[in-house]
Amino acid sequence: MLGFELSFPASCEFHETLGTGELKESGKTLFRTDAWPADECMHAPADSILVALTELALKRAKDFCQADGCNGSSYCTDPMTVKPLTSRNGATGLEMTLTRVSESSETNDEEECVTPMKRTVEGTKGPVYAIDISTERMTRILYIDADSPDAKVKEIVSWIRTFKVDPGPKPVCIQDLGR
Repeated sequence: MLGFELSFPASCEFHETLGTGELKESGKTLFRTDAWPADECMHAPADSILVALTELALKRAKDFCQADGCNGSSYCTDPMTVKPLTSRNGATGLEMTLTRVSESSETNDEEECVTPMKRTVEGTKGPVYAIDISTERMTRILYIDADSPDAKVKEIVSWIRTFKVDPGPKPVCIQDLGR
């Protein structure tokens, strides 16, 4: 139990595995979800697990956007827009739009860079959403990443419902064993 409920048309299928999911319609992905962090042990020993929702959402949005290839990479910069969001069922969170950037270089047969890295602004990414599904012990978000802006995605997000869940006993994490 992660503390959220999605409502979507019967024409869609949602597949979930270990906190990540994908909503598809007619074989096309409408969006991917990620409950982040997956658990309390995902933090480094010195990290606070109660942080500002905006801080966690911005970090996850940038992490989710990164990709590396043989001769370059892509990433997102700080968001162009960050707007508060409240669903019809009272779920709160953020809607963000980011700038997507790529860096690439020409390579030789040994895949060594032969030209300087070229930085290109590719356009925007989003909106992406971060819905607050925190527990009393840790800040957690439901991150929703759509391939493109879509009215159907906005409608589904507008109906998200969240609820409190019992986080259970505090887990023993590897980083706690050395203390």
